[in-house]
Amino acid sequence: AAAATGIHGTWRNARRAELAQRQAETQAARAAGEAATAQAVGDVLGALFTAADPYASNRRDLTAREVLLDAVQQLQARSGLAPAVRLRLANRIAAALDQIGELGAARPLLEACAGADGDAAGRALVLSYLAELQRADGHFDAAREHSRMAVALARAAGSEGRLALVTALRVQASTEAWDHRYEPAVEGLREALPIALGLGPEQGSLGVQVQADLGHFLIYLEQFDEADRHLAEAAARAASQPARWRALAHHVALSQLYLLTRQRRYADALALSERLLPEGDRLHGADSSNGVQLRQLRARALVGLGRHADAVAAYRAVEAILQRQQAPIARRLENGWFIALTELDGRRY
Repeated sequence: AAAATGIHGTWRNARRAELAQRQAETQAARAAGEAATAQAVGDVLGALFTAADPYASNRRDLTAREVLLDAVQQLQARSGLAPAVRLRLANRIAAALDQIGELGAARPLLEACAGADGDAAGRALVLSYLAELQRADGHFDAAREHSRMAVALARAAGSEGRLALVTALRVQASTEAWDHRYEPAVEGLREALPIALGLGPEQGSLGVQVQADLGHFLIYLEQFDEADRHLAEAAARAASQPARWRALAHHVALSQLYLLTRQRRYADALALSERLLPEGDRLHGADSSNGVQLRQLRARALVGLGRHADAVAAYRAVEAILQRQQAPIARRLENGWFIALTELDGRRY
């Protein structure tokens, strides 16, 4: 019996050693594959951006947008890239284009990679970008389906898919909010927030964005106290990096301004709007969509304070911006409706 026990113990230890060896070999192979992919991605990115060198092209006025658009064309023309490398490159370029509002330019790359082989987290990011484009086109059902697949892939990736999961949940929430379904939007962001805040300082801005979105969508559900708490925390986080996150801090402040108008705290809203105007115009320009939103919220605060003539003037300034933008007729009609209501309300006093 003792001999049998000893033999069993020896076999068990040998089995454990064998499993540990296999696990170590698997991890080493994965690390080697990741290193090779990262090296290939770096090499291709270097080649893409070297080709856009302003000195080589004899163009000193070359913009980041033009460099990225050129990279899209070059990458589409390249053959022989490993699927994992092409997937990683498509996500890198799409992320950069998304930051400057040009995600649509990456659509051909993303569509080509949607069914390609590659790691689950990378495929989840591709599907999330495609969902974002479909949402912007008003194709909510298609966006939801891509987001659903992206969330499933990111979950399957485990700890390596945390960034992809946060991205997928955020895009999914935005789709629901655009379709005026705020409950599921809030539910998704509540799941995403602790994951986003745990990603580390290199992804710190993503945590701010998720918390700001959560606070904003809670306003539509009239859960004002929770919205105020999340927006205050997001504002504090954004303020911790004033040089890097000025635009992000301004975005959070706009949501705080909207909250004040919904709470009918019009004096506070007017004070905040007038503090934000100079900064917003420097960051985005008076004629930007950001500038329009800020001016409309300021006008709403003026109405709430009974300053109807000033409010009409503010709305007419917005009307002029919309005309210069050649904005869609629906937006111009909406602003005209605000003017008419404000003038009518003013005649009552």
